Amino acid sequence: MPATVTAPERLSPAEYITALSPDERMEALVALLGVVPSAAGGAVPITLRGHLFGHFVPLPKGEPAELRRILANVSPEREAEMRRALATPGDSISFDEMLAELRPAAPTPGQ
Repeated sequence: MPATVTAPERLSPAEYITALSPDERMEALVALLGVVPSAAGGAVPITLRGHLFGHFVPLPKGEPAELRRILANVSPEREAEMRRALATPGDSISFDEMLAELRPAAPTPGQ
């Protein structure tokens, strides 16, 4: 853990995460992704400013054969879409751009 955080100091979880280095944040994220879904019973709802943003759904644990069985139910169209997304990460938008698209448009004068 970071040298800047001492044991007697009491920080909120957000303050603690902010105090971590980028590598430590990634380590914390990976650790959380390993425990939060099981504590929540599976899919984890993600809220942003009080609104549901989406769900984190972990991949099922199991043998590769089980994963192949699950993926066998993916339609060819969806599989092609997933492959395109993985092959073209530059086509992605930033988090801020996505939020801007989700915000309701300002009303135009006369509406």
